[in-house]
Amino acid sequence: MRRPPDGVILVGNMMIREVMSSPAHACTPNTSLADAARKMREFNCGALPVVDPSHRPVGILTDRDVCLAIARERRSAEAIFVREIMTVNPITAEPTRDFGYALNLMASSRVRRLPVVDEKGILVGILTLDDVIAAMWDAPESDTPLLRRLVRVCRNIVRQGSRPATPGQPPGTPTPGAREGGPGAADTTDRLG
Repeated sequence: MRRPPDGVILVGNMMIREVMSSPAHACTPNTSLADAARKMREFNCGALPVVDPSHRPVGILTDRDVCLAIARERRSAEAIFVREIMTVNPITAEPTRDFGYALNLMASSRVRRLPVVDEKGILVGILTLDDVIAAMWDAPESDTPLLRRLVRVCRNIVRQGSRPATPGQPPGTPTPGAREGGPGAADTTDRLG
């Protein structure tokens, strides 16, 4: 797992498990985009962790990935499978990690959703920017400087995902490394949630 720079954001003593959404709704690599999109609509979520038969994350799929794939592939959503377009090797965190660690990890990795896994690597939840904002709003230590830091982190994520296209590259084309869960990952330009 990639590590963020040490201690940029400190948030009391909260742990990820206190903030994350659980259970995390997921799909498999063999799920069609149509089924994945229906699941996103049903559970009002903008991303689904993609899990193997042991329920370990092997990728992540966003609503943006689905839309771009349907436009690009010119095939029915029933005929396109998650394995074809998911971002592989998602960055994950453990529920017992510090919430500040999760914020740093999300900011340094420029992701808006962070699958949460137990000590065996099994999906137990997901931490989204919506969860982060709700926790910050409710936390007694959420003073103005802390909220300013949160806004700065969110702006950094959006700014990194909204870079101008490379000359000769159409706007919205992922930057190098985008399919590996790293900088430029497809999960960087959509709205919160």
